[in-house]
Parts: sequence; structure tokens; C-alpha cells
Amino acid sequence: RNAIPALRSALATHKWTHCKITVPFSFAIMRNTWPPENGTFSPESSDLVQYVLQQLQETGSAFTMNIYPFFSLGPDVSVPAALDTAQLLTNQFKATQAALQCAGFPNFPVCIGETGWPTAGAAAANAENATKYTHSLVEHFVRAYPQVAVYLFEVFDEQKKDPNPNHVENHWGLCTEQGHMKYQMPRGLEGLMSATPTGPTAPLAPSPVGLNWQGTWQKQGDSLQVQIQKTGDEWTLKEPNRSTAVPVTIRPVSLQANTHWQWGPVHFKWRGDVLTENDQIQWARVGTGDSIEGKWRKPDGFELTIKQQNHQLTLFEPGSGVERQLNVDQEEWGFGYQWAEWGLVNFLIQSPDTMVENTTGQSYVWKRC
Repeated sequence: RNAIPALRSALATHKWTHCKITVPFSFAIMRNTWPPENGTFSPESSDLVQYVLQQLQETGSAFTMNIYPFFSLGPDVSVPAALDTAQLLTNQFKATQAALQCAGFPNFPVCIGETGWPTAGAAAANAENATKYTHSLVEHFVRAYPQVAVYLFEVFDEQKKDPNPNHVENHWGLCTEQGHMKYQMPRGLEGLMSATPTGPTAPLAPSPVGLNWQGTWQKQGDSLQVQIQKTGDEWTLKEPNRSTAVPVTIRPVSLQANTHWQWGPVHFKWRGDVLTENDQIQWARVGTGDSIEGKWRKPDGFELTIKQQNHQLTLFEPGSGVERQLNVDQEEWGFGYQWAEWGLVNFLIQSPDTMVENTTGQSYVWKRC
């Protein structure tokens, strides 16, 4: 019970109040789970859950539940039902929501901190079933609950998790410990990693983008389609009725900083050598650099300096004599690319099959064909 207040105090001391806090719970804390609308927490866990919920509510954080339909297999739960996330996972998620309401916290945000399927160690644990479960997770549950954060367990096997190498706990990875993919990822998630290990212990190299951009996309409400492809490290975009493809540079939206200056709220986004204020005014980098640190110049000639120390960004205005703190948040799955013939176009992948062009101002939705 002392851990959460201590962590909150430490975050406040370092002015990292934008950070969220949560405590992952096992689904074993549930007492009633069927029907889902009658879900309740067990009497043994209710006091602790109540305390954690109060802390999470004060910090604006989500309640985290680890849900594994695999562990529900038995006389009353078949393998096909457990593999279909529209059935068991969804019901267990709804039971969690009902238990929160019963505990006095209705409509409380829920995060699935862990879920997945093993590939060895039990009769139903194999790559075929792991493939079915992972695909169902993306194609059904994630689409039904796009606002819910879901974390797939886990990237690599852990061969020393249990002394018995054939134990099911050692085989939850998408990859072996050597970095070899064990089964096919769902469409749209292949770009999470590159299955090209170069040696017996070489880990997977991260993809330059979080979700897979490759394929044909169509603009919603329009017949326009574009095809994005990757050959080696080169990305290209081809429009219909054009014989050549346009080179595309994809890079992450590395930081999103928010602060308040004397003349009101100012919102910053940093991409390479451009710092954009309120998605309209572009500041240019003065000199060279590969981070948000350094001196920046506004079109009217006004300059400011951004510094970073101990993971904290500060902004210094010439002549002011004071530094102002910048609170920085990561933009997940956010990527921008330079579209040479159309100017600067920013895309944000929202799901495996949806991306939004220009997420501020006049936005356009693109769907994967």
C-alpha cells in the first residue's frame, strides 16, 4: 500500500505528473464471472482493489487486468471458444467492467495488461492456436474496443522461467529467445519487428514504424487509392495512372511537448529540423542537431532554446532570465512522412486498417484495401 503513494510523490518531485500509474491484477481476483453482467471481485481482494482504484482515480489512470482465456480451458470452456476473443475474452472483459461498477467505480477505464497464447507445454498450446488467438485479438476485440489498451504477452520466450524446459510458462513468446518468429503476425502488425536474425543469439531488429504501412489505401469518401511499398530500407508511394513511384521518407513523431507561455497555451510537435507551434507556425532549427534540444527560430526572427537534463525539457527565452518547463508525452504509433509532390502530409496509424491524414485541422481517413 505504500508503493503507490511513494511513486506518486517521486513523480511529483520530478514534475512528471503527466505519467500514469497502474497496478496489474490477475483475473484470479474475480469471484463471479458468469453471466458477465454479474461480475464481482472476490471478498479477499476487494479491500486492496478498492484502495488501488481510489489511487488510480486520483491520477486519472486505468485499471489493469491480465486476462488469459487459455487458463480457463476445462470442461465448461472449449478450445474454439477460448480462441475466439469475441466470446471468452470479451465476456471476461465485460465481467471486469461489471465488477468495477459493483465496487462503486462505474465506467472506470480498463486496460488489458497481459493476454496471449502459449505455443508449447500443453495439449492446446501450439503455434496454430497462438496464431488464431492473436489474429482474433486484433480482428475482433481490438476493433470492438479501440479505446482499450491491450498488451500482448510476450515478445520472446523465457526458457529459464520454469526449470522444466517443456513447461507452458516458458513458451508465450511471439519469437524464440534467438529472435525467430514462431507464427504469422496479424495483418497490420507485421511491422512491429523484423524476423531476420543474423546469428544464433541475434535479437529481432525493430521496424522503422510501429504498424505496417505496406499495401493499398483508399481515401474515405473518394475513389483515390495509393500503394505504399517497401524494398529494403526504401519506402515508395505510387499513385494511380503514374508510371513511377514517389520516394517516401517515414520517420517517427519523436516527441510531443506541451507548455504554457505568458501569452497563453502553446502546443509543440517536433519532427527532425522542424518544431511546429499549434500545428501552424513552424520554427526552424538554428545549427545542427538530432534531438529537440538546441536553438530554434520563428519566422519572425524570435529565438528560443530548449534544453534537456535528467529527462526533463526546459525552454529558455532570451532576455527573460527564467527557464520554463516542458511536459513531454510520447505519441504512440504516430509517424509523419514527406510526400514530395504533395508537400508535408502527416499520417497517424489508428488501427491496422485505418490511418488519418493530417490529424489536426481538416482530416481525412484512409482505409486499407
